[in-house]
Amino acid sequence: MLLAQSFVPVVQITSNIPRSNFSEQKIQLYAQLILESEGTIKPLVLRSLNLESYEVIDGHLEYYAAARAREIDLKKGEMIGAFVIEIKDEKEDAIKKQIKLLRNSQSTSHPDPKSSESENIHEIKTSLQSFQSQIESLVNQVDRLNKLNTPKDIRDTLKQQLEILDAESQQRTKEEALKLLWKTQADLKQHETAINERIFELTKINLLTTSKDELERAIKQLGANKTAIDASWKALEYWRKLDRQLTWDNLKKSVDNKSEHNIPDFGKSGYEKLTKIGYL
Repeated sequence: MLLAQSFVPVVQITSNIPRSNFSEQKIQLYAQLILESEGTIKPLVLRSLNLESYEVIDGHLEYYAAARAREIDLKKGEMIGAFVIEIKDEKEDAIKKQIKLLRNSQSTSHPDPKSSESENIHEIKTSLQSFQSQIESLVNQVDRLNKLNTPKDIRDTLKQQLEILDAESQQRTKEEALKLLWKTQADLKQHETAINERIFELTKINLLTTSKDELERAIKQLGANKTAIDASWKALEYWRKLDRQLTWDNLKKSVDNKSEHNIPDFGKSGYEKLTKIGYL
């Protein structure tokens, strides 16, 4: 697989090189340039620690400049271009050797002025092409997101991505295909968890206005028996009276056997079930 550039949230990146190793003046200047050009012409090289955490391998100054840019302008500085190496990627050693070679070359070479000028022009052109590629990639991502207006659009896009994934995995070695599929599976599970949490939130009932039948249907799903359901309803009725106020703190008082507001059979388990199926 070719080493491809990605856009990574700056907040998810860390560096094991102290910020104090770099000039604050240089960090500030570089940060301003990143904001003005909306990107860096030298992408970071990162190691993926997990799904939402990355560590800098090369480009520590660029990282701190990007972090400063984010402090200045959260919207413009939220993302930064980077090459991401996955955990236990067999290419990591080769990439580190490449970084070392380039560093040594930069520190020991002494080109003549004419040659240096030509190389600088070439480097600028290459950087501009890279930056243009970043912009085009970002535009494509925005266009793709703008098309996701309905659940059907999302399903169609997901289906297309799975077809691409299937075709791409068939072109790889067994080890590479497994790594790709495991990572995709982990990403999908993360989305599944988020969807389930959203579904659960949408199914919650308003305890201030709910009926006993609605409460019974919701709380039965958590395994509550008739005694527990009746006790929970009595607790809601008690605190929904005009001279009282239904709040989570007040409901807790009904759990306490020593409280004047105690509701028989309404215990901690009943209270916790209400917090899961309802909101106030």
